[in-house]
Amino acid sequence: MAKNVERVYWSFSLRFWKQIDKFGLSESDSKWFVSLLEKLRELSSMEKGKFLADRSSKSAWRYHPIDWNQKNIPIQRSDLNWVDATYLENVDDYPLVQFQVSKAFGRVVGFWDEKDVFNIVLLDPLHNLQPSKDFNYRVDSCSPLSCSYSSVLCEIERIKSNSHCKSPDCGYKKSINMIGLGDAYANVIVHFVDDDQYHKVEGLKVEGVIDSASDLISYGIDYVEEVKGS
Repeated sequence: MAKNVERVYWSFSLRFWKQIDKFGLSESDSKWFVSLLEKLRELSSMEKGKFLADRSSKSAWRYHPIDWNQKNIPIQRSDLNWVDATYLENVDDYPLVQFQVSKAFGRVVGFWDEKDVFNIVLLDPLHNLQPSKDFNYRVDSCSPLSCSYSSVLCEIERIKSNSHCKSPDCGYKKSINMIGLGDAYANVIVHFVDDDQYHKVEGLKVEGVIDSASDLISYGIDYVEEVKGS
């Protein structure tokens, strides 16, 4: 009897996704987001091995490795410094590739990890990573589309990069540049609550029931696990 071979379908991870200049979502409307989700849904129904072995499928999806020598390319692989060095520095095993959302809606850029998961690194709605000869190798402007939390992170990064104080004894510059935001982009839950909920949480902190909102989340998770296990 033939041995059953496990089918590996496309699956995606956003743990290394980040918005940066030229690869932000400031110019993308709701139709773009719907198109992206539809394409991810479509790929999720495909077997990875069959897709990669089929030239016509790869051509239809504009699936190919990133050409880092492309004319007028605005960034290089080394600029993706938020990606774990295990992957970023291993070009041969983890090449960056792209597939299209559509000809008009740009590309998705990422890599396959050791668990056959496609890690999305950049969303490229304006097709800036591989500038086209058809448009005179033009790179169009777009910027990160922010929520309140990410706006604060971006502002800190902006201040750090634009700190031009010449004094070697400048304490402010030294303090700002010591702020590390590496972990701030991961394991973040942004959730807005109404005034009543907010005051209840603050009351629990005053009463000493919790020390922070993180404690409240932990208690909630533990409670759900307890209910599931009962």
